[in-house]
Amino acid sequence: MRRHGIAVKDVFNTSVGTVELLIDEQSRIVSAYRFDAEQRPVAAAIESWDHTDLADLLTRQAGVPRTEANQIASLVTAKYEGLVSTPRQFEHWAAERRD
Repeated sequence: MRRHGIAVKDVFNTSVGTVELLIDEQSRIVSAYRFDAEQRPVAAAIESWDHTDLADLLTRQAGVPRTEANQIASLVTAKYEGLVSTPRQFEHWAAERRD
């Protein structure tokens, strides 16, 4: 069942602090926040789910090491497949609609 108008949140502990990801299905926006050991915000990024590489976003803008960013991106993409389309799924759907 597809749910509309919700935001989902996941929290990950990394070597550089806690990372929170919020994905809003309606706006298709992913927000990433990194907090230090005292839970103070130290990095944030907001981008379109359809036009971003989540691992790159976590590395480039939130300062998460590449290996951990890849792991988080894989988990999130697998978990929310069907809830929110990955960019690759969106491109495939768009190509089918054009045919």
